[in-house]
Amino acid sequence: MSKEICICVQARLSSKRLPEKVLKKVNELSLLEWPTKRVKKAINSNQIYILTSNHSSDDKLEKFCKNQGLNFFRGELQNVYKRFRDFLKLHNYKAVARISADSPLLDHKILGNMIDLFLRKNFDIVTNVFPKTFPSGQSIEIMNRQCFINLPPNKLNRVQKEHVTKYFYENYKLYKIFNVTCDYDHCNIKLSIDSPKDFNKLQKNFLHNKINVDSSISEILRKWNNVK
Repeated sequence: MSKEICICVQARLSSKRLPEKVLKKVNELSLLEWPTKRVKKAINSNQIYILTSNHSSDDKLEKFCKNQGLNFFRGELQNVYKRFRDFLKLHNYKAVARISADSPLLDHKILGNMIDLFLRKNFDIVTNVFPKTFPSGQSIEIMNRQCFINLPPNKLNRVQKEHVTKYFYENYKLYKIFNVTCDYDHCNIKLSIDSPKDFNKLQKNFLHNKINVDSSISEILRKWNNVK
């Protein structure tokens, strides 16, 4: 396992559609714990960080991370780009892999393959969302630290600050970007958790299909749509 790359799980508690969703539990684990446990199969646990905001609404999340022994970093709420950049200025990783806390079923094999690709090749960014072919909830973006260090936040507009990687894709000719694609286009399948409906379907899948922390994305996809 490489020590050059860290995993940053972007998380907050101020979701409007499903408040405090990352702390909601499925099979005795919070939504936040599911991706952190799954990615441990691809990278050492001390290289996994929860990146949340310094807003008071996320004080509860900091307490949770401390209780669970999870590394965390707090930065700006709306300027998420700066949050990542400030994190990298404190930690000397060659690259950061960005995932979302609302992705409890993220496949560690996809992550591991993308990390290997990034380390073997001279890419600025290895992603699977440009364009998307994987289901939502499988999004991974690995970015060279220099992408952040060389681009100060005052060069970005409001939307680019909020959506961490938007600037890089809008200016793709300036960067060496490699997009990993799925064998079949599954981008219409939703495995991310954004609403009560998503959460209820996740609970039903865990109950009926016995999905667990080791389940692969291929196994999950075979079972997922059988549950309404």
